[in-house]
Amino acid sequence: MYGKSQKAEKKRQILQASLEVFAQKGYGPTVLDDVAANANIAKGTLYLYFKDKEDLYINTVLHFFELLEAEIRDNLRSDMNPAELLRSVAASQLKFFIRHKDYIRFSITSLNSGSTTFRKKLHEPMQARMHKQFDSLTHIFEQGKSDGMFRSDIPTEDIIHAYVGMLNEAARTTCMFAAQRDIDVEQTIDRIMRILTEGIALSKEESRT
Repeated sequence: MYGKSQKAEKKRQILQASLEVFAQKGYGPTVLDDVAANANIAKGTLYLYFKDKEDLYINTVLHFFELLEAEIRDNLRSDMNPAELLRSVAASQLKFFIRHKDYIRFSITSLNSGSTTFRKKLHEPMQARMHKQFDSLTHIFEQGKSDGMFRSDIPTEDIIHAYVGMLNEAARTTCMFAAQRDIDVEQTIDRIMRILTEGIALSKEESRT
């Protein structure tokens, strides 16, 4: 019999194997035999942890999203100002996706897989987590506005959409080209933060030079 730590490690092993197989094949073509083979376990062992393919898929999505949340949370410090908090969130997310490249491809298709009932089961917990993330970013940006660090004439929701959009695209392209060239995460974050805080338009003084 497995002890608690062994069970947790075995489940983690299965979820990693599941991520790789679903990312490569998609939900429909994947069968549990594929996941079991990738995890180097008997197919019957899967049923000790998950009811069926749908249950495994949903747990895989939520597991890696929770890992990302934990990594972001663990790298935040109470003494950081709003700009430093945003930089930390961005760095945590990019580094996470570089280590878990399959999650990018996996997450793109996660809400478009399976039946309507299946998507609803996945959509509801993911929406709750995304709302929590949005609320956290809202607090950071509102604090930055209050501190005079960020412009107050732009709706916070629009700023969040721009920030998250840049992060998601940076994560996607970083993972896409990571095997072809070295990726400097810090330089990527510098560019994102500079665009976010300074914009892309030249000042009147700069445009005259």
